[in-house]
Amino acid sequence: MKTRYKLLSIIAFLILFFCGLSLLYRVFSWKDTSGDYFSSVNQFYSMKHNVVDVAFFGPSTTYSSINPAIFWENCGIAAFNNAVSGQDRNASTYYVKEVLKTQSPKVIVLSASFFYTDVYAVPGNLLRNTLSLKESPNSVALINELVTKNDAVKGENEIKDYYLRWPIVHSRYRELQEEDFHPVAEYENCLGYQYSCDVGNLEGLGDVSFDLSESTEISAGNKQWIDNLKKLSEEQGFQLLILSVPTAFYPQQRACLNGCFQYLDEIGVPYLDLNFHMDEMDFVPATDMADRNHYNVLGARKICNYLSDYLTQNYSLPDRRGQKGYERYDQCLETYYHKCLEVETLPSADAQTLVDVPLNYTDLIVSITLHPESEPRPEFVDFLEAVGASPDEIAKGGTWLWKDGSLIHSPSRTQYGYQLTPNKYIYVTPTDVLGADQVFIGKDVCVTSEMGGSIIIIYDAVLDKVITLRQFE
Repeated sequence: MKTRYKLLSIIAFLILFFCGLSLLYRVFSWKDTSGDYFSSVNQFYSMKHNVVDVAFFGPSTTYSSINPAIFWENCGIAAFNNAVSGQDRNASTYYVKEVLKTQSPKVIVLSASFFYTDVYAVPGNLLRNTLSLKESPNSVALINELVTKNDAVKGENEIKDYYLRWPIVHSRYRELQEEDFHPVAEYENCLGYQYSCDVGNLEGLGDVSFDLSESTEISAGNKQWIDNLKKLSEEQGFQLLILSVPTAFYPQQRACLNGCFQYLDEIGVPYLDLNFHMDEMDFVPATDMADRNHYNVLGARKICNYLSDYLTQNYSLPDRRGQKGYERYDQCLETYYHKCLEVETLPSADAQTLVDVPLNYTDLIVSITLHPESEPRPEFVDFLEAVGASPDEIAKGGTWLWKDGSLIHSPSRTQYGYQLTPNKYIYVTPTDVLGADQVFIGKDVCVTSEMGGSIIIIYDAVLDKVITLRQFE
């Protein structure tokens, strides 16, 4: 009996010990130091098997320019953006192999930047590429390939630390949030695309970007890389396409690319250089690029519109819209509409647009607060009257909550609110007649009693975030 009791005690201790260690690991293990909670790899691992027909690979130039929602909207192409920040050609092969474990893409599109990128100048990019894949022979081989070639940015970590993913740590302990441990709603269905509304105001890409006069013979490393992938494509039955999006090249990059394209012609691998199709795309660097190597929502839309036509004309790709199993792509398109609303429509919207928007979208929760001693905005008054608020209520001020065509709360003397998610509420705390209500979303105070005038908040349930908060005096 004592032996059995001792054995059970040991087992219980070990279970508790490993559970505790697991919880500690979740806190202390490496997390992206940029803190933007975006991971195309995590999104990929959550996809159903064999639903991706076109897979894109590349660094940030790819994840900022390739939006699967546009391919889906235009022609029903099921695409996925597998880009990782700073990814080089050495990592790309293993990411391709990882995708082939669960997907059967008909076309794999590789960034032409792989031809002139084979080192990690930023330690964070080395960590993102080596630690993102699940533990497998692919991840071990990738670590062997990348870490041994990038001693300069390896830092204090030895190669065994990459294998174990420990004790590689981060430095954001004071900033850890729920998003560090759970998927972020606005990224979960982007399928690898990262939205940006930045505008770089570039005058142009420069003459070098279009210079075909100089070329550097393809290097042994580049030749072996593309030969290996060509062989893999023949074995696995997919087609390769090398893609260069509009880029402000340096002379050595343009010359390298010219030489590599010559080799691609020799071995019969197609490539597409969009620098020479900017007029057809109506692509304008001044408005469509976030900086010399990244793209905003408008630029990505133009690139993907062109690529949609190109892929449809040159490859036999089915239209998957309406097919069972592809619901994630419908969610991706819905996310796209809501992100465009957030980053394109709302930033410059006037009061009338702000009250019109909720009437044309679902899954928006609107809070309108009128300070009792301020003249209310007529647009807000008209909106509230149209949805059922009485003129007497509006004259007294307060906070109204609205969703999908109807008021869900009107001003009250007691606290009131609405459940947004299982763990998040919007709630209103009325104050005295001389101050505005206080409005909270989760733990954040969005409206304080000191704020005057008319205040509107629009919370997006698809993106799980406030997409606008505007005060009109």
